[in-house]
Amino acid sequence: MLLAALLGLGLSSRANFILILPLLFGLLVQRAGVRPAITYTGVTCMAFAAVTLPFWLWTPGEFSPLHVSSKLESSVPYTAILVPAIAGAASIVLSFLRMSRDCVVLFLSFAIVNAFLVLSMMALRSLELGGPTFRVDDVGELFLVFGVFACFSRLLTKDEGLTKLR
Repeated sequence: MLLAALLGLGLSSRANFILILPLLFGLLVQRAGVRPAITYTGVTCMAFAAVTLPFWLWTPGEFSPLHVSSKLESSVPYTAILVPAIAGAASIVLSFLRMSRDCVVLFLSFAIVNAFLVLSMMALRSLELGGPTFRVDDVGELFLVFGVFACFSRLLTKDEGLTKLR
């Protein structure tokens, strides 16, 4: 329960991290069953709400995690709504994949969902500037961390890798 609550605290730090919650729920369903998955996800959501809602209610216009969505606004209509909605749908679809014991599928799914956000921001910014740009401020490297975890996890669990974790 403590880890689930700490996860809720961590999810409060960045809005895009909320998109990994369906993937974690899918992993919990596969490993522990539906009831524990609902319980732990519920604790995570309650901790997230307890930390996040007071700040949002105090100053909704200046709330930092939602400030990131302003980076998705462009001349293309509804992108601030469509891009997160598509990423959320992708996260839900990927949560139905069979998660491997070494968590490679989980980490790759995290990377895919977050990479979609980064690539969308790059595409929208390129449209605005009239040419290609690869600048995405401070969120561009977040998906790389998950990709590295996936590769490292696969390397550690291969027979010819560094060690066998099973």
